[in-house]
Amino acid sequence: MELTELARAVLLGSRLDDKLVAPDGAGLTDDRPGSPLAQPPSAPARPPGLALDSGRPRVRFPGPGQLHDPTARGRALHFFANHELLAMELMALVLLRFPQAPAAFRRGVAHTLLEEQSHLRRYRDRMHALGVELGDVPVSDFFWATMADMASPLDYVVRMSMTFEQANLDHARHYAALFRAVDDGETADLMDLIYEEEIGHVRHGVQWFNRWRTEAPDRRDETDWDAYRRLLPSPLSPRRAKGSPYVIDARRRVGLSETFAAELEIYSQSRGRPPVVWLFEPDFEAQEQARALGRRPRATATAAAIQQDLAPVMMYLAASDDVVVAPTRPSTPILSALTRAGFEVPELLAAPTPDAAAALGDRGVSGVEGWATSAAVDGLRAQLDLPRRARPSPDVSSKLWAAERLEALLAAQPKWAELAGPPEVVGRRCESPDDVRAAQRRATAAGFSALILKRPFSTSGQARLRIAVDGALPERWLARAFADGPILAEPWLDKVADLSVLLEVTDRDLESDERYRPRVASMPFITGAHGVYRGHLLAEPTFGWPEQLEKRVAFGADGGVAGRLAGLAAYVRRHLAAAGHRGPAAIDLLVYRPPGAKGPEDWALKPIVEINARRTMAHVAYALKQHLAPGRIGAWLHRPTKPDDATKVARWPAIETRRSGRRRQLLGGVIATTDPGRSKRVWSFLAVGRTLEDLRQQVSRDLDEDAARPLALGSGR
Repeated sequence: MELTELARAVLLGSRLDDKLVAPDGAGLTDDRPGSPLAQPPSAPARPPGLALDSGRPRVRFPGPGQLHDPTARGRALHFFANHELLAMELMALVLLRFPQAPAAFRRGVAHTLLEEQSHLRRYRDRMHALGVELGDVPVSDFFWATMADMASPLDYVVRMSMTFEQANLDHARHYAALFRAVDDGETADLMDLIYEEEIGHVRHGVQWFNRWRTEAPDRRDETDWDAYRRLLPSPLSPRRAKGSPYVIDARRRVGLSETFAAELEIYSQSRGRPPVVWLFEPDFEAQEQARALGRRPRATATAAAIQQDLAPVMMYLAASDDVVVAPTRPSTPILSALTRAGFEVPELLAAPTPDAAAALGDRGVSGVEGWATSAAVDGLRAQLDLPRRARPSPDVSSKLWAAERLEALLAAQPKWAELAGPPEVVGRRCESPDDVRAAQRRATAAGFSALILKRPFSTSGQARLRIAVDGALPERWLARAFADGPILAEPWLDKVADLSVLLEVTDRDLESDERYRPRVASMPFITGAHGVYRGHLLAEPTFGWPEQLEKRVAFGADGGVAGRLAGLAAYVRRHLAAAGHRGPAAIDLLVYRPPGAKGPEDWALKPIVEINARRTMAHVAYALKQHLAPGRIGAWLHRPTKPDDATKVARWPAIETRRSGRRRQLLGGVIATTDPGRSKRVWSFLAVGRTLEDLRQQVSRDLDEDAARPLALGSGR
């Protein structure tokens, strides 16, 4: 039989027997390849029940929890069988469209086609044994729709061999394991056989891909990964070339480079849903200060370095098919470790924020999310023809505004006032050195030993100064601060624990609907001696609290401490909404020892230390917490960059995980969450264990005692 005759039977035959005609491979000849098929048919001919344009309603692919049912397993095989049939028809099409392709290539395609026929027969027989027949399930035309217009044999191998068949390596392995888990060894063995034969199919495509992609002299130094990304046409993306779990050894067996295998493992891009673009801006408060003063924001080297270092943390908030703008992309080993630990790494766009729109090209984008509603977010939205969001007054980001909200809360709710300790705990607005001296006197009378002076838009320990209540005033510091307006003076507190409460402000917060009770998340965080952010504990909000304090904070609320914090969140949300803010926000709270406290029964809770009208590291930490296995706690820590940190991270063993359904859960160990090797100022890592001591030992063993110091909780604020 001639190859052309076989191809016409497979593509144009309307009976399944036509498509399964199977001459002995040795009897196939290619003496009369004929003229190229000028135009592919709109769809391959199909027997009844298998037509691609039948209009029948789609059926969902059975989930892993359904595979104990033989009929569900049969339906799963029906999907696989249609993929085999489509692959056969597309292989027939490439033989008819490109008769002048190299004879060895055409023979390889024909050999693959014959094996796909064998797969289809085996699927059909196994489906029958499970009570499902070919045609019982409506079929998809996705493969045909994305491949029928292939323009060359190279185009075929890029789309079919390097994409759809490569993904089947992962799918075959995955479903073999699932079928064995429900004691269906016969179906699992079939998937193992198909996996081994698909190795050969992909290897055939890789060999021709590598031959053809280097024919142009200017492409000979191009990597296989870069060539694949260049040649794969939209709307296909490399994400279509893999399944979960990812079988990296299969890529080595088919002849792909280590670079290709590693890059594909971490690759992520939308399969069709317009992505959301995410931006990180560490200097939002400085921008708001400039806006409040009517000045142009001033870029600083420190902010630029931190943006470069920490921009990738937005990937923990983004969906897997979103885009995160990260001026410096973490290295492939860092991203591979995260992927193997169960994190779905989104697409990382290695571009400065001003260039993001150009780097996205003409891709459709559904939205832009930033650290806050900022000028950069507005600018990128405008460039992408997206509507701008209303920006609230910069006042809502001021420490003065937060102090006013605290004062009003304590005046309106005596229980909160009792819990908050001395009334002097509320920060005072100061417009002159005399006001600061008055604050010193009030703090002295209340028994406090120091004040913390904060400029209104300070953050993470910056633009603030600690002074003794009986000490001289820092005249030069005050002169610079008062040049921009008032400052806040509040007592320096003997900290027991910091706490983040996460909010989402919507229009409904302006309504007086008692039924509106959005979920409130909260967790402890860690600061250094001067209030500098060091990380978050991924634990319950009252982690380490004594029982007496929990009872005092709850003071009869439904849901205990969580219920009380939900009430506080509702109060802050209403004020943020009234001020025009919409979107994420957070409250910082502080448990402290007031003057004269003898024990935990005397500890106090300052319910509003700061209000952040933006996303915070608490939002990222909460997203990371969702990856922990039940019974585990974590510490997400930020560490100043040291020269040998990257070397130490490279020696870390893989973090311990277990699979739970479709996700992996973290059991123990340490993993870098940003890249120490490419950071200038700071990087971050996650430690997981059962106890706080567990975390300390993990961190000090893998880094040094200095890295574990943030876990020695209790420094002042």
